[in-house]
Amino acid sequence: MRNKKINTMELLKEHLKSHHNVLVVGPSEYPALDPTALAIVPLLKKGRLTIFDYKAPSIGVKKRTGELGDLHIYKKFFKKIWRGKNVNYVLGEFFSKTPKTVGALPFRNNTFNTIADHYTSEWIVAKTPMKDKKQTLRNIVSEYRRVLKPRGKIILFLRIYKKPNFERELLKQGFSIEKKLINEEKYTIPMGERKLNAKPYYPARYAWIAKKRK
Repeated sequence: MRNKKINTMELLKEHLKSHHNVLVVGPSEYPALDPTALAIVPLLKKGRLTIFDYKAPSIGVKKRTGELGDLHIYKKFFKKIWRGKNVNYVLGEFFSKTPKTVGALPFRNNTFNTIADHYTSEWIVAKTPMKDKKQTLRNIVSEYRRVLKPRGKIILFLRIYKKPNFERELLKQGFSIEKKLINEEKYTIPMGERKLNAKPYYPARYAWIAKKRK
């Protein structure tokens, strides 16, 4: 892992192309708390962003609104700023209580060029009972691999560097891994004529770029 720190915006610019189809999994209930999706949209000129969340209420959220749950906030925000032309919103059972179905994604094989996971899978595995952790992690990586196009990438934002189980599972399922340090300070997101100074509520300390080999 190189010593130089990189902020989220720089990292995304390095790995995303304007025509990519990108999946953001399990964002926070408010865009300002997890600005990953906000940072991706202005980079996609011809591509499409899909924001996927699980149906269970987020921590601290007493009530979810309508069919989109917490994602209604994202839809309202994107419609106001970018008119939401190239953004999809999907709810599913990603955080299932059944170990064999946790991590399921409602998308076809080979759909996305890139998946951005900002502390989502790390959080889900941490909340899973000890006896089910390996199965949960295996399912998540397997589903990510299934929906990624050949040579697609997972940008995995983590708070803890030493994740031997994550690394072992990614390598086992045919990914190569590049590790980088993340600058936790604010980064600037272009929003048309305006700019947003963003700082995640759960800032990542590390980013793993996991590339699908086939």
